[in-house]
Amino acid sequence: RFALKALVRDLTTRGPLAGATLDVYANHTLSTGSRTGPGGEALLSLPYDPRLQLTLLAKMEGYVPTTLLWRTSKRPLFSAVTLLLLPQNQGNIWLFEDTLIITAKLPDSSSQPSVKFPKDLLTLAENASVSSLSAYLTVPQHHLARDCTNCTPAIIGNQSAYRNMELRPAAALSVRLCSGAEELQVRGPIQMSLPLGHGTGFRPTDTLPAWAFSTQTGAWEQQGLGIVKMINGHMVWTYTASHLGYWIAAPLPT
Repeated sequence: RFALKALVRDLTTRGPLAGATLDVYANHTLSTGSRTGPGGEALLSLPYDPRLQLTLLAKMEGYVPTTLLWRTSKRPLFSAVTLLLLPQNQGNIWLFEDTLIITAKLPDSSSQPSVKFPKDLLTLAENASVSSLSAYLTVPQHHLARDCTNCTPAIIGNQSAYRNMELRPAAALSVRLCSGAEELQVRGPIQMSLPLGHGTGFRPTDTLPAWAFSTQTGAWEQQGLGIVKMINGHMVWTYTASHLGYWIAAPLPT
């Protein structure tokens, strides 16, 4: 075994985050976990095996979770790593007779990300009203890199035969809907629309795989194919998701 010190910080302020949860996955099976102390640090004792792929998952209420793939061909005596958590952004809610729409608070409304689903999928507690609703729609940008400095771990297949890979996301979206302090689990056809950056090389009608983050495996799992469209002069990735949560659009590695 070896000692690993993990420091969790706020991505925007770089301040340490106390009380963040750290989960460690060995070959995509949850192995151990811890919480950060007042200085945002946690000390973990981890097994070393060159056949093991370790993934660290940092998460905290009010932040988008982040992962770090840890591996080395030599047995370490000690390791220290830093994980940066992006604060969630509050989104706008538009509730109509038949539809609920969540949009991001961006100045350019013609290219803003949006999430839309039928109002029938919204289930509130008996004593709750629509005025208790709040939404968070965050568009992470920090891991959208051309190289694999910030690639994120993914898997395809089943538990008996996972195929590991590292993705280079073209776009990312984290969306949550809450009623008071309760997060709502919305299931059903959810239409996502996410602008792609300039110079991505995608063209209208291109398909781009959709991946959802799984806390069971600590990795991204492919869910289907999204379609690239030209909308109001902007290249946009569209996808019909089965649930809210954390999603990315990323091509399969070549």
